[in-house]
Amino acid sequence: ARKIFVRLCERQQAHHSRGDAAGAENESCADRDDGCEVGVSFAEFFRECKRMWLVSNPLDLRTVVNELHDHEMIAIQRGAEAAEMLSVALDPPTVHRLLILTRNIM
Repeated sequence: ARKIFVRLCERQQAHHSRGDAAGAENESCADRDDGCEVGVSFAEFFRECKRMWLVSNPLDLRTVVNELHDHEMIAIQRGAEAAEMLSVALDPPTVHRLLILTRNIM
């Protein structure tokens, strides 16, 4: 579960790093009104986690996602075409600090 959460944080940080050039340094994508897409689709994230050997089937990932959502660590929203979009429920500076801490632990 930790590696899955960290991977989602890494994806979100990379996304916000690209958005920082547009001046969105300390706001989450959800707070912006420039068409910024929030998170990653469940299906895409499953494929990525499977490639990284973090899960072997969608049910495994669904269990972890539900647990992280229950603890309000991630947000689940409906994106385009009703796809479930997963995102970390933290502001970008906090995600950055969290990733620094986890790199020192892992």
